[in-house]
Amino acid sequence: MRKLLLCAAAMALFGGFATEVQAQADATVTLTVGQLLFVSVDNAAINFEPGQTEFDLGVMGGVSNNVTTKGNIDYKLQIVANATNFSYTGDESPPAKPSTDFGWKTSAAATYTPLTPAAQEVQTFTPGQSVTGMDYQIDLDWAEDLEGDYTLDITYSVLPN
Repeated sequence: MRKLLLCAAAMALFGGFATEVQAQADATVTLTVGQLLFVSVDNAAINFEPGQTEFDLGVMGGVSNNVTTKGNIDYKLQIVANATNFSYTGDESPPAKPSTDFGWKTSAAATYTPLTPAAQEVQTFTPGQSVTGMDYQIDLDWAEDLEGDYTLDITYSVLPN
């Protein structure tokens, strides 16, 4: 019995028993994120229906919208008129109502900026998501704004800053 114990102790000391085999492998996780920018408006139709009071004042305001932007880089929001003048549908000779008769401002701003066909910066942002409240107004003139429908396409853009 003693020999058996000595033999078992020797095998344990010198590796006579089988040992567990172990293996491992390494891996690397890679995430490649490109530049991401997004813009949307709550309401794509900005409608004005002025009456006599607004024409007497020469302006109509009270139209608002929210512009949602997202970006994973510093970015800026711009607005631009897609034409120099409003297009006109009506029975009169087409008047030339300029895009600058349409004014915009952020809800926090004090004054309106006339819209032009040159891009105008609305606001700058750091990475993240933002909702910008926008207010609009339209200049009115009894002699120049003839009966009919006036339309002007505008574009909001989000660009790297």
